[in-house]
Amino acid sequence: MNSSICLLGSSNSGKTSFVNKLINSDPLFNSPTIGVEYTSQYFKTTDGIITWNIWDCGGFYKCLNIFSSYISNSDIYLVFLDISRPIRYQEIDNYFKIINDIKYNPIILLVCTKADLTQIIDDKKINNI
Repeated sequence: MNSSICLLGSSNSGKTSFVNKLINSDPLFNSPTIGVEYTSQYFKTTDGIITWNIWDCGGFYKCLNIFSSYISNSDIYLVFLDISRPIRYQEIDNYFKIINDIKYNPIILLVCTKADLTQIIDDKKINNI
């Protein structure tokens, strides 16, 4: 089974760190993603091999139109929110809108990151997204 997964979110929200941790790389030394980075991850299950095709889109909102082909061809969307920076909360709706404009009835998961830092965005706001 193959699934295409698109990672979206503001710059420095933890998308690349998530991918690096998933593939057993060192998540501590990342450079900003310019454009889109691609990787695959394979999981062996009792039902066979599962392949995740992961598209890590750079966090510059102005570039999202460039990413539309990656967004439209994905099966699952992970939208990353850095809960330690309130400005990021204001941007999150834009990512949901872009996904919903491109894809009918998408599967979107909100990934809240930086929980080890002081949480500035409260749980009530996060639950309302």
